[in-house]
Amino acid sequence: MLNNLQNLRVIHLMSLEQIVCEFDFKNYTATIHNNHLMPPTLYFNENTNDIDDLIENGSSIIQWLATRVLPLDRTYAKEILNTLGFSQNQSDKTKASISLTYRALSLQDTYWIKESDESVSWSDINLFTNPLSNVLTPVALLGKSITLTNHMITSPDLSTQGTYAKAWVREGDDLYLYKGDSTSDRSIECEVLTSNILDCFDIPHITYEKTFYENKLVCKCKCMTNEQYSIVDAESFMIWCENHDKDFYHEILRIDSFGYYSMNIIDYLIGNSDRHLSNWGLYRDNYNGSFTKLHPLFDHNRAFDRSALANEDGGNCLPESLHQKCSQKDAALSAMKHITLTQTKPIMRELFFESDLYDIFMHRANDVLHLNIQ
Repeated sequence: MLNNLQNLRVIHLMSLEQIVCEFDFKNYTATIHNNHLMPPTLYFNENTNDIDDLIENGSSIIQWLATRVLPLDRTYAKEILNTLGFSQNQSDKTKASISLTYRALSLQDTYWIKESDESVSWSDINLFTNPLSNVLTPVALLGKSITLTNHMITSPDLSTQGTYAKAWVREGDDLYLYKGDSTSDRSIECEVLTSNILDCFDIPHITYEKTFYENKLVCKCKCMTNEQYSIVDAESFMIWCENHDKDFYHEILRIDSFGYYSMNIIDYLIGNSDRHLSNWGLYRDNYNGSFTKLHPLFDHNRAFDRSALANEDGGNCLPESLHQKCSQKDAALSAMKHITLTQTKPIMRELFFESDLYDIFMHRANDVLHLNIQ
């Protein structure tokens, strides 16, 4: 069973049915089979007997495996780990061991782990097509206490990132991410409101809608990845750029300048102060490893932040802070020199759950940015 680092010999890191690389846990040597498909944050020293290089290899694979486990600051993370009998120890080795129990699977991409002599295939463990267990859903969304007789369940909830309560649910042929808030419904209202606003523009985004889970208001959205395309957050892409001697900012604009500039404009309009490096990123082709474009905008449950809205300049523009220090307003004005936003339908006051938010939005859009939005 893949749950003990000490007993491992040689593992294959797979993507779909392709061997990406293999790693020997006895001597910490690595062999890369397909460099184009390597995870953006994973780096190995090949063809070396240098002890420091080999130790670095071991640290690299363990750290990568550890990132495939939900963060402990996620709401109800402790309840999930307790339910499955896993340790809450946050050491990389402990988290890596947890990750191995479900082959480091995630709905973010198509990577998985197997031992070199195992006959298991992608079709056996594919989260996108195989049935999922919903037994963890009440734990992940509501923090309920349940008793499991079988801890070997198929659920992507163990590898989903972010701090809010969330759970994956299969509805027919589609996968949905349910997201809740243990303290207030406002974050759900903000998520859905922003989705409705973005419906009025030609900006790729994830659609959110309200629903209920066991009488608790939540929002849900369809899975934004599939077997063709994975997502790579901006922080991981930055590491990839560093390892490949690329300029991060230049590469982002080369790949998808419209996506980047439209994101900065929208963030100012909706007072979104939470566009950190894990809240935006790129689509990556799982067959050739190419970065194709920015993935659709998502995760706006902290939009319409009152402190950000009170300052007409907005807060600091987090994406731009890697290139230059500027306010959200300045970043939006700068972006408008490069692209034109197309409005596809009117924005109705009735969309807004707090009456003054419509007025603030329209003021920023028309009086500050001169977008002539209706």
